[in-house]
Amino acid sequence: MGRDRHGAAASFVLVVLVTDYSGRVVGTVPDLPQVWGLELSEDSETVYAALSYGSAVVAIDTETLKESARHPTGAGTYPRYPALADDTLWFGYRIGRHGGIGSIDLSGEDDPAVRLNLTGPERGYAPLVEVAPEAGTLTLANTVVSGIHVGTYRTKGGTLRPQASRDVDAGPPRDIALSPDGDQVVLASLFPHRHQVFRTSDLAEENSYPTGYRPIAVDIAPDGTVAAGADSQASPDVYVFRPGSTTPIRAYDFGKADTFGNNRVVSPALAWAPDRRHLFTVTGDGLDKGLALQVMVAPTRPAPGTPAPAERPERDTERADRAGSAPHQR
Repeated sequence: MGRDRHGAAASFVLVVLVTDYSGRVVGTVPDLPQVWGLELSEDSETVYAALSYGSAVVAIDTETLKESARHPTGAGTYPRYPALADDTLWFGYRIGRHGGIGSIDLSGEDDPAVRLNLTGPERGYAPLVEVAPEAGTLTLANTVVSGIHVGTYRTKGGTLRPQASRDVDAGPPRDIALSPDGDQVVLASLFPHRHQVFRTSDLAEENSYPTGYRPIAVDIAPDGTVAAGADSQASPDVYVFRPGSTTPIRAYDFGKADTFGNNRVVSPALAWAPDRRHLFTVTGDGLDKGLALQVMVAPTRPAPGTPAPAERPERDTERADRAGSAPHQR
């Protein structure tokens, strides 16, 4: 599913399904104890799977669909949400009642170094982790008593330098995404009923994307286009926005969820293809059963018969002009 995603594997998956862009299953990778997040390498040759019950991250060759390496993260660490930047694979984990951020140094050929507790003990469970590799920014989100704890960091050479931190009156978190330039983080949480946008420099809230009931997934394309997923029975399931716009370019409804939750977007399974020509999500019955890959073709084009949305607000246009170029690609 594009370059990454946390939610490409459902919470209690014992097997990874491999499909083509039409959703046809072309292979499987079995015997993986509770996959909790996938991350695709930049060259698409390796996919990393966090094995929460296996206390390890495995590397899978995308050509052979065989495990090529296994990186233990320590007994009882329950790793989740892998995120790759250059030669460092970041991940969230949990030991007892505390979470943390760990990393795996992939620059060497043998016995990669695994480091834990890089941000100090995090309150709550394993934090969601996302990186903007070219911008050198990492962000995390975790459930705390007061809502959601969000933190941003600068990354360099496998190290983290704190940038900003705050508790947000929202929750629980379901997904996060960074803009390619690392300037904004978009948070999907079950409330409030919108995708919130924060500056990474100080975590001040800038704006939000109106997506209705229970935001559950988010991904940002290399050009900044935002895909936002919601768990709703009465509204669309996936929205596509230009950066900063409150009017969606496109909205998708995969059929109304029944009382058993059928056709619900699985949290946080939403991912762009690198060329923006396809957008992917996974729907299911809410119990990680009856899963189906939904393929959205040409998602940045308005639906036939609908007018194109207005251009992005002037504030965002000026911001891009000041930067002197389009946002960096991931």
